[in-house]
Amino acid sequence: MLADDIHNIPDLRYDIQVLVVGPDHVACRLWFDGTPQRDFLGTDASGRRVSFAEHVLYRFRASRIRQVWSLIDTDSVRRQLLHS
Repeated sequence: MLADDIHNIPDLRYDIQVLVVGPDHVACRLWFDGTPQRDFLGTDASGRRVSFAEHVLYRFRASRIRQVWSLIDTDSVRRQLLHS
């Protein structure tokens, strides 16, 4: 997924703002910033810069990611693309 994001948003930058680690879980709040060059979240980006947070929880088993739960306010991102 990240490879696709880098292809679509060449200047993508992210910052780990919160990181919580447990025996078989990792939770974090990531802050993303970049300028999508293609459709992004189903909206024509037209080179408009966006910034947004993702809250994500990973569950591991046998040292591999087994489940991912992710929350992004996609409506807020779409509003940035439409009104910037």
